[in-house]
Amino acid sequence: MNEKFDITLNINGRDYPIRVEARKTLVDAIRDDCGQTGTHIGCEHGICGTCTVIVDEEAVRSCLMFAVQAQGKKIRTVEGLANGDELHPLQRAFIENHGSVPLHWLSEHHQGGAGGPR
Repeated sequence: MNEKFDITLNINGRDYPIRVEARKTLVDAIRDDCGQTGTHIGCEHGICGTCTVIVDEEAVRSCLMFAVQAQGKKIRTVEGLANGDELHPLQRAFIENHGSVPLHWLSEHHQGGAGGPR
């Protein structure tokens, strides 16, 4: 039997109450349970960075984090980067380069400075 947990994910300032198994990854919960599909699943090993989100101002590879670990934290996805109708530089770069922005760009330009994704 797979026990499920009731948690609330705060994504881009909005609360999403969801019910998940302990083993469900954050990326799967963001996409499947919260409907935020801008966060992508790539290698599922934390190497490619397509699943990178900002959790409490730190870049995190959401394929390596369980959804239950994000309870009580603030999560920002690519959908939450815009300022109203004004696109964030990262969003513009994705559009201009068809999604081929190097991961180091995110770690150098996200709020919080260096350190890179975790």
